[in-house]
Amino acid sequence: VVRERGASLIMATRIPAHLGIDVCGTPLVFCKLVFLIYFIMGGMLSPFLSVIYEEKGMSGSAIGTLAAVAPLVGFASSTGMSALSDASGAHKRILVLLVLGAMLASYLVWLSSSFVPLFASSLIYAATGGAISPMIDNRVLSMLPDKTLYGKQRLYGALGWGLSAPISGLLVDMYGGLEPAYLGYLAFGLLFLLFIITQLYEDDAAPPTSA
Repeated sequence: VVRERGASLIMATRIPAHLGIDVCGTPLVFCKLVFLIYFIMGGMLSPFLSVIYEEKGMSGSAIGTLAAVAPLVGFASSTGMSALSDASGAHKRILVLLVLGAMLASYLVWLSSSFVPLFASSLIYAATGGAISPMIDNRVLSMLPDKTLYGKQRLYGALGWGLSAPISGLLVDMYGGLEPAYLGYLAFGLLFLLFIITQLYEDDAAPPTSA
C-alpha cells in the first residue's frame, strides 16, 4: 500500500499542480494549452508571409516557388528532427532550439531586403517551424491515457489559430503596417518557449543504449 501511494505521489508531482491538470481524466488543460499557445503564435504571422514577401520585392513566381518548396522542407525537417530527438532522448532541448530557430528565422525574413537572404531565411523558417508541430503531437499523445482524446486537445489549436489570425489582421489594419503581426508572433513565441522550458517536458532522458 505504501509503495502504491508513493508511486501515485510521484506521478502526481510530474504535472504542475498549479495548472489544475488531471492526466487521468478530462479536460486535459495542459494538452489544450500546448496547442492553444502554439497556434496563436503561428496565426499571428503565417497568414501575412506572402504579403511580407511581396512588400520586399519578391515576384509572384518566386513567392509561388517558395510556397511550393517550403512544405517539402518542413516535411524533411520534421522527419529528421523527430528521428534525432527519439535517438538522443533530447526532446526538450531540440524543441527549444527549433522554436528559437523559427523566431530567429522570422526576424531574418523581416530584415532581408534582397532575394537570396529572404529566400534562404524563409526556408530556415519553414524547416524549423515545420518540425515543431510533430514534436508537440508526439508529446501530447504520450500524455494521453486514451489516444482517442487527441482530437479534443487538437481542437484548441484550431481555436487558437482562428482567434489570432483575424485579431492580427485587425491590428495590422489599424496600425497600417505588419509590425503588430510580427511583434505578436514574437510575444507568443516567447510565451510558448517559457511553457516548453518550465512545463512541457521534464529533464531530457538519456539516449537509448543497445542491449
